[in-house]
Amino acid sequence: MEQYGWFEYEDAPWKIRNFKSGQELILKDVTFQKLPEEFLKKWASDNRAKLIRDLFPQPEYFEYSSELEFLYKDTEIEQILCFSIKYEKDKHRRFGITIDYNKIFETSPSYGLWRRIDDFFVDVALCWPEGVFDERPFGLIVIGAWYQGKWRSDVKRIFSGRKAGKREVVASYPIVEPHLEPLHSPAPQQWTYIDVAEPKAQASLKFCIDETYNIPFFSQDEQLVGFQERVPYLLRNDQKAAIFPALLEPNSHRGEDPDAHLYYTYVDEDVFFTFRSCLVYGLELSDCKNYGFRKLPPDPRFFASDALGAIGDSTYVSRFGSSCLSYFVWRRALNAIMDAWPNWKNSINFTVDGMARKIEIDPSINLPPNYGRQAYVGNFGPTITRGFCGGMVNNWYCLKFETPEMYENIKLVRLIG
Repeated sequence: MEQYGWFEYEDAPWKIRNFKSGQELILKDVTFQKLPEEFLKKWASDNRAKLIRDLFPQPEYFEYSSELEFLYKDTEIEQILCFSIKYEKDKHRRFGITIDYNKIFETSPSYGLWRRIDDFFVDVALCWPEGVFDERPFGLIVIGAWYQGKWRSDVKRIFSGRKAGKREVVASYPIVEPHLEPLHSPAPQQWTYIDVAEPKAQASLKFCIDETYNIPFFSQDEQLVGFQERVPYLLRNDQKAAIFPALLEPNSHRGEDPDAHLYYTYVDEDVFFTFRSCLVYGLELSDCKNYGFRKLPPDPRFFASDALGAIGDSTYVSRFGSSCLSYFVWRRALNAIMDAWPNWKNSINFTVDGMARKIEIDPSINLPPNYGRQAYVGNFGPTITRGFCGGMVNNWYCLKFETPEMYENIKLVRLIG
């Protein structure tokens, strides 16, 4: 039996199991295929390679696609799931997986049901054996999601990446505790965009340093203040959470191209922190600044982690350096950002005059000519990089999400251009 992170891979029956949560995905049927079914019957790369040679002794390229049907099981529910998978036999040996929830659910699923299944199903696809054991490049497309308080059949998420590291290296990685979404969980609150007249290059949440714990603190009993008059921001409708641009940092990509870094602060009812965004890596959800708490003593679930995702007896919060997001906080922030981000006036890398809000470094500040000194709010999303796969930190994690509304700006750019 093979293992990667919290997943165990079995041949008989053909099954992937999270040994921490007890969730299982069992292959039930191959419903469509372009090549013989035997191609998918073994995990072992040697057997698969031999079959390829037997079937295709000469061609340098072929494509194989299949529709797979699974049974998902945990301690509370069972659900039939399916996805399509396509293999390309070229020099890169690529493969791609597509999950379309419109083929899985006949009607809109409840938020709690969908979130529990999606957390597991997407993670399984990102840890598919060909990717983590055969080291094939892969892509994952997921269609359908809960967004802004309702089910949307047209929301698309596009993942790419690779395994966290060599097998002998990741074998020593700590494996985080999983989270099973309660089936009765309500849909998250919607988010609203709030504008300002003239965005500034810096804004902050007015937190304090708690003397007892020596960590940043901003009470749950206080209203969110400190940034509203300085920058545009996204506000959750219950007014307990917000995302706002906190700092524009002049920088250069590899010392060659201007690439200003725009930092954002995320705050909800339990935690707050400031994370970086840039042109090359998008929104980086890994290490962060000014990690703090809304309630003391802090709930251990919200402790910052070490660089490999482990949570100890301390908060791991650094007042002057950076702190790392735990799996629990990363997952919460990731879902909130996906929900909120498209509400920026311009949330993709296209700029329409009068729509995207520009933030600039004061012209009186002298900078090297190869340093960037401006950025557009929302412009470095909706790509999110760095996170967790298989219960382990994975710096190759990459997610881009799309809604039809986000591409209205592209149409305007083409019309104007």
